[in-house]
Amino acid sequence: MNYLKNPLVLGVIAGGATYGGMYYYNIKKSKEEPEKEIKPVNYLIPIIVAIVVVVITYSYFRNRNIPQLIEPNNISVSQNPTEMIVTKIPFPQIFLEAE
Repeated sequence: MNYLKNPLVLGVIAGGATYGGMYYYNIKKSKEEPEKEIKPVNYLIPIIVAIVVVVITYSYFRNRNIPQLIEPNNISVSQNPTEMIVTKIPFPQIFLEAE
């Protein structure tokens, strides 16, 4: 089931489904009006749908895999989702008691 989290697989599925739907509509239209010449299905729309799905799913899954640790005076910076690097941020002394 992990292959469904791959943006390229989801893009191919979305593009194929779009092309299949357009092809089905084209066949249905040609059966209703057999004397009229029907243009072939254009590949541009399924390709655009596939690219949009790849971009959206890539950004969605990329943002969900980054662990975040948000605590006061701590910051988490990690490029690898399995590793967390926590560094201490110094508290500025300006905001303490003014003498």
